[in-house]
Amino acid sequence: MYNAQDMLLYHPDVPPESRMYVILPSAFHLPFENHSILTKDRVKINIILVKQPQPGRPTLLYFHGNAGNVGHRLHNVLGLYTACGFNVLLVEYRGYGRSEGSPSEQGLYLDAEASMDFLLQRSDLNKQQIFVFGRSLGGAVAVYLATCPFYAQHVKAVILENTFISIPSMGEQIFRFGFFAYIPWWCYKNLFPTQKRIPKMHQATLFICGLKDELVPPKMMQTLYSSSGSEKKRIETFPDGTHNETWMCPGYYEAIYSFMDQVNMQHEWQSEK
Repeated sequence: MYNAQDMLLYHPDVPPESRMYVILPSAFHLPFENHSILTKDRVKINIILVKQPQPGRPTLLYFHGNAGNVGHRLHNVLGLYTACGFNVLLVEYRGYGRSEGSPSEQGLYLDAEASMDFLLQRSDLNKQQIFVFGRSLGGAVAVYLATCPFYAQHVKAVILENTFISIPSMGEQIFRFGFFAYIPWWCYKNLFPTQKRIPKMHQATLFICGLKDELVPPKMMQTLYSSSGSEKKRIETFPDGTHNETWMCPGYYEAIYSFMDQVNMQHEWQSEK
């Protein structure tokens, strides 16, 4: 049961052929670089950098959810590139798409560190303008990176979308059996304890919450918002936003652009809308 937990959490084969075929940004007429980088435990992972022609633009380090590959996020990336003006670095976790290895909690953290190292080594990118984005499982990875002692100093701001508070809490929510509340944490192979970490996160943070999220209860996003240690935080709710399609809601890119502008221009902070 302990080892079978990975099959419940990580779905690199959904949809079918996700491990064999990764759509490239060229399909959307986006300029890009495709790299294979080595993590600290010697695993090769696939990353894609969609880069703006103008120098100095902010870079969004993009951590996706628990299924598919980076190619499935390109419609979203197109909006982040055109409407918000980001460079976007897409990270394909180990065991997903064209990346080697098998997914694990510690492995995903190492993937995140390697991707940030890649950005910090680039002389053509503005290292003072690195935003970290995470959706669902990716939100847990983003919070890990933003609270890591070395990497936190390089994170300008964080954007979290439809993210859970922990894997044990999600297990209780999904299976809806009361005994899950009494299973000790050491029985879980993957924890992703975001609620425990986020009080230590002090970067400006945007919380994006789809109120029709059918997987992660919206109240978890409110909990993370309340628990965040940041004094500069906003929560944006989308009444028709589902778990995977909140990015399609009207006003989504406007909210992110407004947040980016607020971070950089030091406008007065309005915490909640």
